[in-house]
Amino acid sequence: MHQVVYVSRQVIRDSRITQSDLVSKILGVAIENNRRLNITGALLACDNTFVQVLEGRRIDVDAIMRRVSQDPNHAALRVIVAGPISGRRFAQWSMCASILSPTDTAIVEVLKTSGKFDGGKLTPESAIQLLLAVARLQGVNEPPAPDAPSDAEAEPASAA
Repeated sequence: MHQVVYVSRQVIRDSRITQSDLVSKILGVAIENNRRLNITGALLACDNTFVQVLEGRRIDVDAIMRRVSQDPNHAALRVIVAGPISGRRFAQWSMCASILSPTDTAIVEVLKTSGKFDGGKLTPESAIQLLLAVARLQGVNEPPAPDAPSDAEAEPASAA
């Protein structure tokens, strides 16, 4: 099982498109692809910044990251952490997403303690905790933390 957490700056090239439209467009593609590849994760959009976690087989997560890095909707992509994990933290979600609005005052105020949300300052664990907290506040229940990956989640042996 492999996990990648990244931040990127969202790019909206058409002034008629809102942040909500862009996230909806991304989700429309991501949910279908993620289900097909058994990828789980979460996406947060705040102050023109994306914070995302992806979990799955390394080959599949790496393929998604290649697509994201070439997507014109993402700029200044920075991987916070990438590596093996003992099990999924976002097992119930092919892609949980949230757009923080000014009405999410408690979260927004904490994120903007320095004046503006800076996803680049997130640590690997703080990014995960942020995504889990936002999902909980949006009414999505966090699955229990896994002890070990199930057989179905194990990386396939590579043929030599």
